[in-house]
Amino acid sequence: MKASHRQVAELGPAYGATWQYGGTIGLYIPCPSSENSRAHIYMNVGSSAAKMRETNVKAANKGMRKLADLTGYTARTLAHRYKCEGADELPDGPVQLRAGDGKL
Repeated sequence: MKASHRQVAELGPAYGATWQYGGTIGLYIPCPSSENSRAHIYMNVGSSAAKMRETNVKAANKGMRKLADLTGYTARTLAHRYKCEGADELPDGPVQLRAGDGKL
């Protein structure tokens, strides 16, 4: 993810990336099962308030912070709902957004 995206998303063992122009965060949540030890739940959370094409950058950044909070909450909720092994390893709080190396 880091090599191909400008901004990556992390929440403990969950990982993904942002699509700033679309105002979305995609996240892979580890959810191993007896059939597949490498299974994941993929979620994509978006908000028009988080689009980086906004002329008001301050408002867009505030939107991304709120989206990171919502994505963290949703990831924890899904992991617990589907009884994913390691769900308790997802930390409280927002998804952490970090710089990536790529151009997507």
